[in-house]
Formats: sequence, structure tokens, C-alpha cells
Amino acid sequence: MFLAGIALAGAIACFYSLIPRAFAQSQSDDLPGVTELKKGDYENAIKLLTARLTTNAEDAETEKNLLRAYLETGRYVEAEASAKKFLLKTATAAGVRHQLAEVFASTGRYPEASAEFERASADAAKSPADKVSSDLRRAEVLELTGQEDRARPIFEALVTYYKEKQPDTAAELTAVGRALVHLEDTRTRTTFIARRSQLTLPISTPS
Repeated sequence: MFLAGIALAGAIACFYSLIPRAFAQSQSDDLPGVTELKKGDYENAIKLLTARLTTNAEDAETEKNLLRAYLETGRYVEAEASAKKFLLKTATAAGVRHQLAEVFASTGRYPEASAEFERASADAAKSPADKVSSDLRRAEVLELTGQEDRARPIFEALVTYYKEKQPDTAAELTAVGRALVHLEDTRTRTTFIARRSQLTLPISTPS
């Protein structure tokens, strides 16, 4: 049992060491404010993203990045207001809805967060990377609120998705890896980490 615990801890540490590289490869520097967002220069990111939205009001990717910057700086009121305003015009913007759910989760409104993550997943039906990210976060919120019986099937579905589809985008692999951590599936996680560390990930934009 003690050795198994050490192996589990090592696997978890190894997986989380891969996340920064996944995020670094998940955004395109061509988009305004993305370089600043990745560097943690959130105030400048907010200025650039806000400026772009002034002339491109329906740019869902820029809105999503703006919400991320607001979340990183604890500006939850502004994030919520901005997301709701955008969703009034573009209700099916899955990435924006995902970030609104993150606002709810960050402010302890877990039922609202779970509902928005579920809706974001449905809206992202044609974008597997966005869908699995929303599914994962919904399951994590359910688990956090003591609803393990509802969370576990979602985590298991993510692992099944990985085994059947063999995805290779940063968002999908990150979601699957986190699901494995929650499930404490040591054998599958070891195989996953070995494959994950060998991949050169393509550019993707997870929610």
C-alpha cells in the first residue's frame, strides 16, 4: 500500500509537470493579447483584448481570452457581466460559456457552474477539445460538492473517449489526464503519461 501510494504520487506529479507545455501550445500568438496572457501580463492583456472587441464584437476567441484574464485577476464581476453580454448575442459560444461557468465556480455558485459547464459541453458538440474540457470541469464541480456518484461516470467517459479516439490535442489530453487523477487509475495513467510525454502537440485552443 505504501509503495502504491508513492507510485500514485509520482504519476500525479509527472502529469502535472506536463500541463504548462500543453497550455503553452494551446494558444496562437497571432491573436491580440495572447502573448501577454501567457506571460501573466494580465493588465496589458485586458487592454489589448478589450480594444479588439471594440472593433470585433463577435470574436468569441478574444472574448474567451478576456474572461480568462479577468478570472486570473479576480475580477469576477466584470467577467460575469462581459460573458453574459456576449452570450446574449452569441448564445452558442461554448468557450465563452465555459468561462462564465468558471466564474460561477470561482465564486462558490456551484449549481450554476455545473449547469453552465453542461450547456457549454452541449454547445461544443462539434469541437471535441472544448467539449471534454467542459465535461471535466462539470465532473470536478460535482465531485467538489459531494456528488461523486454523478461525477465518476463523467470521468470514466473521458477515459473511454481517450482509449477509443486517441486524441492528441493539448485540451483533450489535459482533460483526460485530470480525469485519471480523480479516478486514481494508476495503470491507465502510467500508459497515458508515457504516450503524452512523447507527443509534439499541435496548436489548439481549449476552453
